[in-house]
Amino acid sequence: MKIRLEDIPENGLDLKLPNSSLGHFNPDILSERDDEISFGPELVGMLHMARDQDAILLSGNVKAVARLKCSRCLKEYLTDVETELDLVLKVTGSSLDEVAELEDNEIPISGPEIDLGQILSQELILELPMKPLCDTHCPGLCPGCGQLKGSEQCKCGAQDEIDPRWADLLKIKDKIS
Repeated sequence: MKIRLEDIPENGLDLKLPNSSLGHFNPDILSERDDEISFGPELVGMLHMARDQDAILLSGNVKAVARLKCSRCLKEYLTDVETELDLVLKVTGSSLDEVAELEDNEIPISGPEIDLGQILSQELILELPMKPLCDTHCPGLCPGCGQLKGSEQCKCGAQDEIDPRWADLLKIKDKIS
């Protein structure tokens, strides 16, 4: 999904995704970073690109479907990911000083093309949860048998072993009740 800088008119460029004229979004851009994250091949959204002297203003929203692994039970699940974009693509040279002076919402670009797929993939990754959960009430895996806690496969019993360091407190509890 590359766009040539010269193809962006002075009055701006509106893009509706999916857009076959831009080519397809390559989900492998995201998958090569982490084998626990993958995205579907289709992005949906609206983008607007406008010229402003030596910068390109990129705004809009993008949605994608992500396949994640639950951090508790390790089950794969699908979730929708959406991001709002309000970025400034700044045309810079190769100098590190120029790149270091950029603001938080500014992205350096060099050359005659903008790799929109790379920018969108980075923004979508930032929207992913740090600890993905298939369900907010996911019990996780049993430390004894490795099966899903409370499932029929978990044969560890309803009573968990008491940590011996807490045994004295259990005795006090029994006396009080």
